[in-house]
Amino acid sequence: MTTDTNIYSNDEYVSKNPTLHEEDANWKLEHIIPQIDKIIIEKGHTGTEIVLLDVGGGTGTILREIAKYISKEYNLTVKKIIIDLSPKALEIQTKNNADYYKALNEDISKTSLSDKEVDITLMIDVLEHIPNPIMALQEIKRVSKTAIFKIPLESNIFENIFNTLTNGKVAKKLEQQYGHVNRYRTGKFISQIKRTSGKVVALRYTEFYTIQQKSLTKSAAIRAKLARYTSRVSPKISASLYGDFIVTTIKY
Repeated sequence: MTTDTNIYSNDEYVSKNPTLHEEDANWKLEHIIPQIDKIIIEKGHTGTEIVLLDVGGGTGTILREIAKYISKEYNLTVKKIIIDLSPKALEIQTKNNADYYKALNEDISKTSLSDKEVDITLMIDVLEHIPNPIMALQEIKRVSKTAIFKIPLESNIFENIFNTLTNGKVAKKLEQQYGHVNRYRTGKFISQIKRTSGKVVALRYTEFYTIQQKSLTKSAAIRAKLARYTSRVSPKISASLYGDFIVTTIKY
């Protein structure tokens, strides 16, 4: 499936999603920070600085807070690199990260960064937006030593059935409103990582539906309840049935 990336370069995506999902930042950080710890501790970082690349980072809040965390916990200087196709989003991100090292209005599939210039790349809810994810993964492998991905698992049994019954309306809404051109399941993501010579060193399900959510429709509330019960047995099975997010650390 392909889509016109002009929705990012012409800031259409920002117009459709004006908060840039800022409201989810704290929840995302809870799942990303442990992956940061795992990378820094296991790698045994010996230098005085760490280069952190944030791709399509919304408002830049996650980059800012992770940089603060690394600086405080590990006494490292963080060199921030920001990449976004949207000029407006890039403007917001740099405003919230005034100490950035580089800000690039570029496509992650082909960047101006040097080989292995980056220590950690953040791909938080980004891969599902990219028409050719393999090209993007190959570029991340080239420029980065490790990467953290957060991905929605939208190719699940519940949504696939609903998508079929509604003649593709689920997939169409995901693409038109949110720019999701790739619907992932865990196996599909791992397969793409292996194709681009990455190694999965950590993978966790967020168990999204175990979280109490407000303003749920009746059908969504039933789905959430079923997912919570299933997660107690197996988060993986729950994700395959009802959907979830995975957070993974990839080593190159």
